[in-house]
Amino acid sequence: VVTPTITSPSASATGVNPRPTIAGSQFLSTYGLAMENMQVQIAINNDFSTLRVDQTIAGASTSYTVLVTTGTTKTNLLDENTAHYARIRYQDTAGNWSNYSPAVSFTTGTFPSRFVSATSGNWNEASTWGLSGTDDGLSYPPSWGGSEVYVNAGHTLTIPSSYNASAKSVWVGIPNGSAAGAAFFTME
Repeated sequence: VVTPTITSPSASATGVNPRPTIAGSQFLSTYGLAMENMQVQIAINNDFSTLRVDQTIAGASTSYTVLVTTGTTKTNLLDENTAHYARIRYQDTAGNWSNYSPAVSFTTGTFPSRFVSATSGNWNEASTWGLSGTDDGLSYPPSWGGSEVYVNAGHTLTIPSSYNASAKSVWVGIPNGSAAGAAFFTME
């Protein structure tokens, strides 16, 4: 398997989203075999002795959006304003792994505001939300998207009909360990 390279983020990039997508070059097998897995490692040191991410992704995808697990908690974020190092490798269907790609260093920025539901309620009411992360003066997730939203188990949120959630870049997470359907959304 030909050694891949990381195509995103670019080397020495700064202000990288703390939930980055790591993308690699095209998969190439010297035997003409299909891709089986991609392994992504992200560390806070260039010798990869302190890993923040060590994930194997099944299938033929050459990109991965970071999901960080700390103990039993999935934080979905790398440390903000921190230098990180990433490397990847590919595996073919015969089990052959490539060498790791050359490491790429990048520095994360801050994530747009993170909103955590404090209670059940209306999406566009400040009393429904607790704000953490970057304080940009907002009291509830904006209609234009760009925020990270966590809905705690048992909370029900009413989303105004004027809010076109499918057209927004809002990432909604349900806390790790919550049963499916533990959080609910209703449209006005």
